Amino acid sequence: MSEPFECRGCKTKFLNYRISVLARWHRLHRLRSGKPKKNGLKRAEMTTLRTHFTFRVDTWTPDGESIVEHVADVEDYQVALATFRAACERWSGTPITLRQGARVIEDSRRLRVV
Repeated sequence: MSEPFECRGCKTKFLNYRISVLARWHRLHRLRSGKPKKNGLKRAEMTTLRTHFTFRVDTWTPDGESIVEHVADVEDYQVALATFRAACERWSGTPITLRQGARVIEDSRRLRVV
């Protein structure tokens, strides 16, 4: 049996069994726990990237069959409505929708009578 692997940062020792996997896991764990790197500087905190929002604004093909571009993902209704209206002004004549999941809240092709 060979010598154990020792982490340079925190002196944790690993046996030779699956060293590469354990060393990678340990390095990620050490970075996430905020322990200093070799040169004494802390690594920036990891942030969580949101991928699901309540509202979305999309532009569509003229026939309305498929999405051309995803314009925005928004969590707040007021901000989503303002984004939709700004997109309608910016790309007038282009079909644009404001949706909450599959539910269409606003559609630029619908005539609104107040």
